[in-house]
Amino acid sequence: GSTTPAAEIALVNANPVLRAESHPSLPTNTDYMGFNTTGKFEALDNRDVRVALCKAIDKANLVGEIFQGFSYPTYGILPKGFPGYNEEGLINLEPNVYDPEAAKQLLSKAGYPDGKGFPKYEMWIRDPKGKLLPLCQAIQARWKEHLGIEVELRPTDFQTFTSNLKENEPIYVVNYSQDYFDPATFLNIFRSTGRHPHSDPDWDEFYGEINALLDPEKRSAGLKEAEIRLFQDAAFYGLHCPFNIALWPCNKAGEWVEPNKDGYSFVNGAPGMFHAFEKWYWSNSDCRSQLK
Repeated sequence: GSTTPAAEIALVNANPVLRAESHPSLPTNTDYMGFNTTGKFEALDNRDVRVALCKAIDKANLVGEIFQGFSYPTYGILPKGFPGYNEEGLINLEPNVYDPEAAKQLLSKAGYPDGKGFPKYEMWIRDPKGKLLPLCQAIQARWKEHLGIEVELRPTDFQTFTSNLKENEPIYVVNYSQDYFDPATFLNIFRSTGRHPHSDPDWDEFYGEINALLDPEKRSAGLKEAEIRLFQDAAFYGLHCPFNIALWPCNKAGEWVEPNKDGYSFVNGAPGMFHAFEKWYWSNSDCRSQLK
């Protein structure tokens, strides 16, 4: 993964057998940034401010530089391959289009030309191991460079982050992983009664009606629309989906070792999920001779 020593990665890539037995594992989690929209932080109640903060981030470049191929930028809340994944419908929405000049104009329109008068907010980061800190530092630098605003980074442990999320965190960065295999596992957290500091009664009503539908096709289309509405309002900003490279011998076979359309294999389950080895079996024991 992104924290593996470079020498070990080079060793694998230089070895034809190990390289052939390297497999990207299916991403099941998303790192994203959210904004408190409950009225506790006045500037963040303004959509123009939130969109400006999003548009000032060159996400694709940052993710490529920082995670060195072990992550991909995401344009919504769902990982690739997840039911309802909708990059095509999200990638060109206003908050996802990197445009520092447009961001600057939006911030000025909101009453903060060149960042003057903008509060110095804290960016809370649920990141006890420091994996997210380099990305947050880069975002902090982009906001200073493009918008003239400053934020203070506040990495915290899980308990401190969670206990302060609703009341004291104006901007937050966190990872969320699936609890079950349905888009609702990611979208539920943005309900006004959910765990995040997000308040939008109209979205709550739309999402509640859609999520209760029994027709699977109508529900699926409606949940995509719910994600679009949530993101278009800049309630959150998808950052990236990390993944690891798994190594397994070439004679391991079965349904779950086959890559999906995006090239990822289901190595094992997320917390609470079944494990892929239940559908593994051993096949041609001489397969390595063909890899040398």
